[in-house]
Amino acid sequence: VAEPFVVFEVTGSELVEGLAYEPVVATGPEPVDEIAGADDLTSRFEEGWLSQAVAYYNDPRGYAAAPAADGPEEWERVSTLLGSDGRPIEPAVVSDIEVTTDTIRFSVDEIGKPVVVKTSYFPNWSASGADGPWRIGPNQMVVVPTATTVSLDYGRTAVEWLGDLLTVLAIIGLFLIARQDRESHAVPMATLTPDPLMRAASAAGPTAEVLEPELEIGPAVGVPRSIDPDDAPSTGGDGADPSSEPQFTP
Repeated sequence: VAEPFVVFEVTGSELVEGLAYEPVVATGPEPVDEIAGADDLTSRFEEGWLSQAVAYYNDPRGYAAAPAADGPEEWERVSTLLGSDGRPIEPAVVSDIEVTTDTIRFSVDEIGKPVVVKTSYFPNWSASGADGPWRIGPNQMVVVPTATTVSLDYGRTAVEWLGDLLTVLAIIGLFLIARQDRESHAVPMATLTPDPLMRAASAAGPTAEVLEPELEIGPAVGVPRSIDPDDAPSTGGDGADPSSEPQFTP
């Protein structure tokens, strides 16, 4: 049976804080050329900015400044982050932090000073009232306020909107193809041959009278009818009057 989770609250750690050191844009070691050193390829955690973020994550107290993937031109650029890198600054005071499902809002007492937002970076985040956000180690966001009130909103990128549009067009295209295929395989209705009398009436005009065919119906089998005595055949010598008895026609 798994043990219940234990949740700890870290005191003195706000979601948004002013930085005491200006971040350093650390590019990290260049990726190994796949052709020249195919046997010496390092993992993605040992090259580029990510290698500096991992080093900072493993020993945050060993560095004064956090490594940033990008940032303003005035931030220092290095290849490998050292513990002494970073310019000390007076942190901005952050207040009125409000957090919703896709929005982070806060206020600062000074503009132009970097503020770290301890939420995972993703390109869908956009800032108003600040420059950025940029990715900062280990995988958080940093902004430079240009107004005393800053808002970060998680929205949709242009690539996502394009993907949605292509999806809708693809669905419409599939519908049209299926409809065309169904129509091409449809069986035409059989042509009905009109009755000759109806066809003749149609040719004669709208006021023509349709004549019903006269049917000659013979007498029913077994139904008695009177026969003229003169037409009755002789029945022989029994003395019976043939006119007094009913006759049947086949």
